[in-house]
Amino acid sequence: MAARLKGATRTLTMTEAAAVLNIAGHTLKSWIDQGCPHQKIAVTRGRGIEYQIDVGAVMRWREKRAVEALSQQFDDLTADEARRRKLIAEAALIGLELAKAKGEVAVIADYEKVRGTQYARVRARLLAGPVSVSAKVVHLGDLNAVKLVLESWADECLRELSGFAAESLASGLSGDVGEPEAGAAADSL
Repeated sequence: MAARLKGATRTLTMTEAAAVLNIAGHTLKSWIDQGCPHQKIAVTRGRGIEYQIDVGAVMRWREKRAVEALSQQFDDLTADEARRRKLIAEAALIGLELAKAKGEVAVIADYEKVRGTQYARVRARLLAGPVSVSAKVVHLGDLNAVKLVLESWADECLRELSGFAAESLASGLSGDVGEPEAGAAADSL
């Protein structure tokens, strides 16, 4: 989710970041205690400290720690053990490439690109909403009709958000994902 929108990094709450990383909130809190990148935003009474998390930075931090842990393991390695580990690593890389070719795994940068595009579409739809919706309801005299138009618009925005499903991600990663046009979201209202 740490989607990059026009150079800016989108930060998430701890709950959102834990969901994206598919970990428990207490695990993320433990990582923060161990030095995981985060930004403290507030101390609230009874709720503790609130953080903002850049998921991309967390993933890079985890990768760096994994590399450091591996390099420590290689300090006292014999030549035979090094060859054995090399063969295992090469087999794992071949397995990863196969999984990537089958669409079972995705490159994080590709995932972030798709996610950023989806956020941009939702943003465009939300920004275009007041103009588009007001044009539809200006002549309606019935409050129930206005309510139905607004509910329909809100439902379309939420459906755009639900486009973050795995099927949408997979289809977005297989093709070229470009920046959405602001008018495209407005036209579909």
